[in-house]
Amino acid sequence: MDTPTLVLLPGMDGTGLLFGPLIEALGGRIKTEVTAYPSASPLSYEELLPTVAAALPREAPYILLGESFSGPLAIMAASSNPPNLKALILVATFIRNPVRWLPRCAAALAKPPIFRLSKPFVVAKSVLAGYGSNGVTGLVSKAHSKVTPAVMAARAKAILSVDVEEELKSVKAPLFLLRGASDKVVPRSASREIERARPDIRSFAIPGPHLVLQAAPSQSASVICQIVDVVK
Repeated sequence: MDTPTLVLLPGMDGTGLLFGPLIEALGGRIKTEVTAYPSASPLSYEELLPTVAAALPREAPYILLGESFSGPLAIMAASSNPPNLKALILVATFIRNPVRWLPRCAAALAKPPIFRLSKPFVVAKSVLAGYGSNGVTGLVSKAHSKVTPAVMAARAKAILSVDVEEELKSVKAPLFLLRGASDKVVPRSASREIERARPDIRSFAIPGPHLVLQAAPSQSASVICQIVDVVK
């Protein structure tokens, strides 16, 4: 069987730029396709889903990977059980609002002006989240600079109100979960919710922070290659 293509759905910035370190670490062992989201159109998960669906290979086998913000989108796309989907990989993500001290009503507070402080926000977040190396912080800043504050606010609102537990339960493809062992952005409780909803999911804890694909690309690439070998 042909090696499946790895279709990558990005984090909250939606640019796909943050997959650079992982793609480099894969070294051509797996074909990758990065899906980017509109950078100037504030869209909900439901409104982004057609973009994801259009990016999925129609004829060739593929593995779908959703990182952080895109975990719910990947689950939504996989829940229709496309015939060529060989596996679903969820990375540092959640099936419902992972910030439990922020209720759904807090979505009203996610306003564009907050995200106009993009650069200092990214730097502070990088330090607090434990991935404040110059390389990763610079990459995050570059990605965030390409997205409008209105789009970032819309995605924050989407995170606070999402719930894809039932969609996750309907996925028939093999499931895998990767997380940074020291993730300070998406708590361990979010991964446990995924594991409770799907006890058959195979979980991997990689030493590293929330942006584990960027901070630990070699280790992440090794796990992904293992997954590909299992499902191809």
